[in-house]
Amino acid sequence: MKKSLLALYLVLSTCYYSQNYDQAFGIKSGYPGYGALNFKSFFSPNNSFDLLFGASFEDLNRYIWLNCLFETNRNIVNTSGFSWYAGIGPAVGYWMKGNSGPKGKYDELDPTTIKTYKSWVGINTALGIEYTLSGLPLNFGLEAGPAVNFYIGNSFFVEPTGLVNVAVRYVVN
Repeated sequence: MKKSLLALYLVLSTCYYSQNYDQAFGIKSGYPGYGALNFKSFFSPNNSFDLLFGASFEDLNRYIWLNCLFETNRNIVNTSGFSWYAGIGPAVGYWMKGNSGPKGKYDELDPTTIKTYKSWVGINTALGIEYTLSGLPLNFGLEAGPAVNFYIGNSFFVEPTGLVNVAVRYVVN
């Protein structure tokens, strides 16, 4: 009986506590922007928030955004350092799109360059897997999930997107 209880305790504790670290910060790549600052912090053993702040300063598309995912995290049974997570959360951003003027390149001072400004709010989701190294304070993640953005500005439209992100983070305990 004691061995059965001990085995049950070990299995449940392995499944329940997924947190390998308290906080991590780094870079997350993918859509939108192809690179953003990332901060992940646990507020309970299985729950975390994942902040993403990014900007893009391309010639024709410039934007800045902030995402916050509230995630539930679980260990993958019989593995060391691997966990999976699922999350959902809000996103906000500001976007400026310009066409290329007669010079063939976007020119801020060219009055013939047409600019469109939009703000957006959205809902992002993520389903991912991450690995935390045991000997080094590094964490790697891969996630995917749909998002819906509602653009408000010169016109209103809804943009359904698919997100695929890769994260590299420095772990702080």
